[in-house]
Amino acid sequence: MTNISSGLTDLDVREAMARLVTGVTVVTTHGADGDAGTTINSFTMITLEPPTVMICLNTRNRGYAAVAESGRFAVNVLSGSQAWIAELFATPGLSQHERFARLDTTRAGTGCPIIAGAASWLDCTVTEARRIGTHGVFFAEVKDAGVDRLDEVPLVYFRRSMHPLRHSTA
Repeated sequence: MTNISSGLTDLDVREAMARLVTGVTVVTTHGADGDAGTTINSFTMITLEPPTVMICLNTRNRGYAAVAESGRFAVNVLSGSQAWIAELFATPGLSQHERFARLDTTRAGTGCPIIAGAASWLDCTVTEARRIGTHGVFFAEVKDAGVDRLDEVPLVYFRRSMHPLRHSTA
């Protein structure tokens, strides 16, 4: 077998990962500095017993410090029509106040913002945090969850762009 990873570049890894379809989420939290949120696609369910999820945040991102400080977050799984919200929370230069002022939210039990119309949401408390390279990995127990009763298609990320997931009813 040949070692195909000799000469591996960041671009090689980015191109390979661009072929993975992921959901688009906005992670929100509430701490001493108020509400904070950031768009991520590094989110997964770990186990149902106890219900545990994992998120990854770049340590240079303001959301990383906010989650690390508060010890809680909500994952808002965006609906197919909410690409503008993903872009809002990914746009550099906007304050957290400016971001949240542009949308409707409610509060989860932990105090974290829940984005109106999200396909689903999970309210979580951090149980473990690790730093790996440029990112922080947060494991969290799900305390509450909900789904949008309109059952809109979710928003997905594929080949560096967002798309509503199209599915067949056949």
